[in-house]
Amino acid sequence: MRAKDAFLLEIYRGKGLAPGAIVNEQNLAKDLKKAGVASKAFIELQILRNQTNSWLRHAIDLRNQGTHRHRTPRIYNRGIVMPNVRIRHPTDAAIDWEAPDDLPDVD
Repeated sequence: MRAKDAFLLEIYRGKGLAPGAIVNEQNLAKDLKKAGVASKAFIELQILRNQTNSWLRHAIDLRNQGTHRHRTPRIYNRGIVMPNVRIRHPTDAAIDWEAPDDLPDVD
């Protein structure tokens, strides 16, 4: 069981709900709505998940990249003078790394 799953399970138990076979945010949201109860912890979790600079968003991005849920887009352009290699961020496509100009040309 992962840490986030354990946290979601604690929200289920704290609200007196019986978790189903699959414990995830979507199922918890449905069950909370069906029961007509709110959870401040779950709302905070959703806010952190949607904030681009939160610790949870960074942890999710690292997990997704590490487990290949998102590939790290790479752009390889072979120019006339120098090859141009850039690595883009998987979610916002911003350039995270660009090869220095003094890399040797490899044939």
